[in-house]
Amino acid sequence: MKRIFRSLAALLAAFVMLAALTTATVGATGEEPLNPHWEGTTARWKAPALDVTNYTVMLFADYNNLVVTVSTSNDFYDFSSVVENYNAETFAFNICANYDSGSSDFVGSADIYTKPVKTTHEHPLHWVEYKAPTCTEKGVEEHFECTVCKRYFWDSNGTDEIDNPGDTVIPATGHKWGEWQTTKKATAAAEGEAKRVCQNDSSHVETKKLPKLPAESTAATQPATAAPTTVPPATVPATTTPGTTAALVTTGTLPATQPTTPAATEPSAIERTVLGLSLGTFIMLAVIAGLVFVVLPAVLIPVLLSRRKKMGEIPPEPAEKPQKPGNPSDFNDGFNG
Repeated sequence: MKRIFRSLAALLAAFVMLAALTTATVGATGEEPLNPHWEGTTARWKAPALDVTNYTVMLFADYNNLVVTVSTSNDFYDFSSVVENYNAETFAFNICANYDSGSSDFVGSADIYTKPVKTTHEHPLHWVEYKAPTCTEKGVEEHFECTVCKRYFWDSNGTDEIDNPGDTVIPATGHKWGEWQTTKKATAAAEGEAKRVCQNDSSHVETKKLPKLPAESTAATQPATAAPTTVPPATVPATTTPGTTAALVTTGTLPATQPTTPAATEPSAIERTVLGLSLGTFIMLAVIAGLVFVVLPAVLIPVLLSRRKKMGEIPPEPAEKPQKPGNPSDFNDGFNG
């Protein structure tokens, strides 16, 4: 019994050690900061899902020269003072997240910061605000213009000059029309109207006219009427009254219109289809009746009789007994008699 308890205790201790080792390993690797990149001279990244104690950021110059290592609790760090005073053209940074249980691996910045060539412009610069493009009008990138020498710069210090002023122009987006929608139906007397709306800007609407519908002929729109037929007055045969010599003649008139019998019309397509189905159904029923009442009995009756004979329900027919030969004496007696 003691051996069993000792074994269980050893297994429990091993499980606890394994869980502690797994927790320490997971805490040591941790989650890494997301999307490290430059915004000007400021290094930025996105915090991971886990709670981070702080971050360790290492700044490198010209790809492999370590300049400085800093610690911050924010998700950014401004290296402007370091970059301006350090004699290098390009800069990059690596970052790792620190947790209570350990730290994550270092992650390198997604892009490289290149320091612009610094020149001081002697004239005041005019700031041009960013203007978004529309469907029909061009936009403008934010920049600075010199009011004296008409030069363009990206920054307010006049250190990053724009060689091509056309780079500040943003092309118009153009219309993105939706489907045409009928707003007024066309008739034979008036035109219709349809419109469509730009999906970029609902205030941009385009309309068009819909042509009139073709006029219907008067003869086709009015029902045909049969001309009335008149029958001349019929003369009733004269009758004579007894005792008089004058013949009494009575006349009468028949109705002006005679009833007409409807003309025989050919069966429609639906009627022909029904007739065809009826004929086909009749033939099919006749075939089924023949199979059920003729063919099936002819096949099943011999089979059933054969099975009944085998089971002994019908006694076999007696075989014809052979005639015994007669006594010669009887034959002779008969012959003699």
